[in-house]
Amino acid sequence: MSRMGEFLLSVCQERDEVLVLIEERIDIDHEIFFGYGSNAPPSEEFDACYPHAKGYALLLVGLNNAMEVAYANVNQRHRRLAYAMAYSHSVTLLEVFLAESLISLVRRHSSFIDGLAKYYDGFVPKMTLSQALSLSNYAEGKIIELLRNDVFHNPEKIKKIFSSMFNEREGELNISDILPIIEQRHDIVHRNGVNLSGESVIIELEILEVAVKEITQFAGELKRRMTHGVNRELQKRLT
Repeated sequence: MSRMGEFLLSVCQERDEVLVLIEERIDIDHEIFFGYGSNAPPSEEFDACYPHAKGYALLLVGLNNAMEVAYANVNQRHRRLAYAMAYSHSVTLLEVFLAESLISLVRRHSSFIDGLAKYYDGFVPKMTLSQALSLSNYAEGKIIELLRNDVFHNPEKIKKIFSSMFNEREGELNISDILPIIEQRHDIVHRNGVNLSGESVIIELEILEVAVKEITQFAGELKRRMTHGVNRELQKRLT
């Protein structure tokens, strides 16, 4: 099965979770369930409620494109350069997926603002209550600005943001497998392929394949946690 096919099936599984969550408190003919029980694309309502799902689909497409470039250069003289570029680009795709997903979730579900406000509290200038009240949608706009200007190549930062934003109940996010990949990408991009020990970083095809697999799995775990966070918010509204 293709990655896109696997993604569409996972969308249906997420809708299963939502259906179980809300039980019979909403009509299952509601447009959020269009395509429910099949591998049909998600409805616009579902897409709006779970914007990170679409971002994950785009990530899979981007990773697949990066691997196609790598495979197309297997027999080329400078193939390792292509592998290194695909490696670096794959990490960038992960960062974009994460940033855009969090921004979309804040825009759609204002309840996530409180958690992020605690994380970013020290980055915002102090102001009086009257000043805050005079600024319409200040908190949401400021959070989005901070997210858009943030850099998500620090796994420890990702852990803290998820803990604050989603009030994590599923245990600490495991970053042990993604951390060396992000660090190696930093060596490629910012140290011209040399690590802190002065050793050259050589990316072979097998190393790239493992990295893309780990990125896919890590992004999938982030998507799962974002979905559960949205589900909890939906449950609060329905109780």
